[in-house]
Amino acid sequence: MNKLLFLLCLLLSAGVSNADAPWRQFLDAPTEKNYFPAAKYIKSDSTCEGEWHTNYKYAWPLMSLFSLISSGNENAFKLGLVTHSCLDGGNLGDYYRSVGLFFEKKPNQFFTIVQEEKLTIDQIMSMVTSSPLELVDKIDKQMESAQNRIHLVETLSVRIDNEIKIKIISTLNDKLNFLENIPPHLITPSPNESMD
Repeated sequence: MNKLLFLLCLLLSAGVSNADAPWRQFLDAPTEKNYFPAAKYIKSDSTCEGEWHTNYKYAWPLMSLFSLISSGNENAFKLGLVTHSCLDGGNLGDYYRSVGLFFEKKPNQFFTIVQEEKLTIDQIMSMVTSSPLELVDKIDKQMESAQNRIHLVETLSVRIDNEIKIKIISTLNDKLNFLENIPPHLITPSPNESMD
């Protein structure tokens, strides 16, 4: 009986790892070669209830994907576009923040890819205007990030729809105005700032 239980557990674990192979292979080596099987694997579960989604919605592989996106990996960004419609809540927010960092590193590639994928203006806005969590209490750094992103949009070498360009710049300027008008007494200094 113990041998039978052991064999059953072994078979089940082998089945899960084989099913997850394209996803795990991509995370181990996020190359274009590994992108295509991973994207096909994820697209085959179009209901967002497939094995990749169930196993990874709250686990390290999704965070690994976001880390790859944040670092500027184009294949990870493209795979994120395949997965993002299945994300919600905090995972979706983490995805948008990671894409915001991807945009800062590779703005021209970002717009080339989102135009090829025909993303909506609202999706693009969520990606370009989301700041990393580490800037939450750092108003000056949030302002620098918004100013940098405005500059990146204004100096793109790829052509983008003027409506998108205007809306992004306007939204980022609104964010800057909001941040500039936060009363100083509401801003908590970071531990290495003086309380003078």
